[in-house]
Parts: sequence; structure tokens; C-alpha cells
Amino acid sequence: LEMPEVIKYLISNLFPEYQYKDHNKVNLRSPFEKQLYAIKSNPTDQAIKYLEGRGINCDKLPPNAFYQNFSLDKKVDSVVFIDSSKTLINKRFIELKHGRENYCNKGILENALYTKCFLDTKDTVFITEGVINTLSLFPTYSSVAIFSASNRISKAAIENYIQDKKVVIALDNDKGGNEAAEVLFQNILDWDISVISVHRLKLTEKKDINDLLVDGELSSFLKSKENYKQLYPQYISDSKSERE
Repeated sequence: LEMPEVIKYLISNLFPEYQYKDHNKVNLRSPFEKQLYAIKSNPTDQAIKYLEGRGINCDKLPPNAFYQNFSLDKKVDSVVFIDSSKTLINKRFIELKHGRENYCNKGILENALYTKCFLDTKDTVFITEGVINTLSLFPTYSSVAIFSASNRISKAAIENYIQDKKVVIALDNDKGGNEAAEVLFQNILDWDISVISVHRLKLTEKKDINDLLVDGELSSFLKSKENYKQLYPQYISDSKSERE
């Protein structure tokens, strides 16, 4: 055998805990894949501190629900979330800089869906805008998240998560969120997915799901039927079905 193969064999057998790196394969990784690999290897201490400050119990979250990113000066700058297809890196900055949005997306936004908080055992699934909101619902409620109001989802991407479920569209109550909610609802009807029902969660303009959690109002808000508007099936006004 050639010497590199001998070394690889010896290392693999003498030190099985050591993962032999094929440098030829590593060099074929794209810059996005290299960044994704680096992020997954980072510690998460500051990310945990940030999320717990938002009222989220990190001990109850699924494994690898979030990651942590370091800036070029080796300081923690953001909590990171990865979409289910591993084609989008969503960063939520821990400390905001003047004139900069509190999040950014790197990768493919179209069809990007966060599904770590989806629970197939639940008969209701919430669709939220932003991962922080879906983390705020877990583990009491099942949910999936889009990463922004401009994040369009195809039938193939979402069908398995909403089929035969009661769907609650819980996007933010602002211009972008309301427009995205209308598009999503119309698509669900046009796609002819066999959902049981579709409701719109009636959030106020000033509070999203996480705001309600931080203020201690989320549980009571979600239990009140007055905070849901039924979109499908549609009932005729004053009909027997509506009264029932």
C-alpha cells in the first residue's frame, strides 16, 4: 500500500475515536457548506442565554434546535437556525447594531422551513413567522416556521406537516405577515390538501407569539377561542353548522 493509506489504516484502528479527514473531499465543500460545518461545531452557551432571556426553556427543545455563530473578531454575534433541507442559515443577532435588522438569511430562502418543533402526535399544527415564535410554542404545541414574510413555501415542502391536521396560521399581524398569511391560505385551498380546518390566529399588531410568552400571556391567549378566526371550512352566516 501507499504510505497515506497505511497511515489512514493505522490511525483508524489504533484510535477509532479519531475521525480520519479526507482532505480531498473537504476541499470540494462549498463556502456555504464549510460555514454550516463550522457553525455546527460551535458551543452554544451564549445562544442559550439569549433564548432563555426570551422566555424559552432550552432544556425542553429538541437536539440541535439552534446553534451559535462567531463574528470575525471571535465574539458571539448571533443565534443560528438551520432549515430542514440544510440550505439556509438564519442568524438572529444577539446585540443589534445601529441601522441593522435583527436577523439575516444566508442561502436559499425559497421553500425554507424550520421543522424541529413539529410533533406528529398533535392534531393541530401552528405555522409561525420566525423560529423564535415556534420555539415559544414548544413542547405544548406543534409548529413549523417560515423564516420571513417573503419566505414562500411549495406544496411539496409543507404537505406532510399539515395533511389531516388542524392548521393555525400564526404569522405576525403586520403588512408583510397578513399578505403572507393570505397567500399561504389560498395556496392550501388550491393545493387541495386534506386539512381538517384552517384558522388564523388573531395576534395584535404590537405583539407576536414570543412577546406574549415573555409577558406571561401566551397560555391564556392560545386557550381563548375568541383569538382564532376560522377560514376553512367556511360557514354560511347564522347557519345551523355555525351555531353548533
